[in-house]
Amino acid sequence: MKTKKIYLLSLSIILVLIFSFIFDFGYRIDDDKSRFYGFPAEWLGLYSDGTFSFMWLGLLLNIALFYLLFSLLLKIFKK
Repeated sequence: MKTKKIYLLSLSIILVLIFSFIFDFGYRIDDDKSRFYGFPAEWLGLYSDGTFSFMWLGLLLNIALFYLLFSLLLKIFKK
């Protein structure tokens, strides 16, 4: 049971990174200067002056959403 939760959590973290950086729908540009990453919630902002912002709540929300989605899919396919 514990290994299943760790597996789902690590899979969720990997997919958050994949959806944020690899696919285009986790990427937004403001004023051709600032870039924001994250799907469905933004969690990383890179600015043209070299600074960045890290939004913990957005990252935790994305991880929790993917975790719940995968656990729901496992329950559906188990039946």
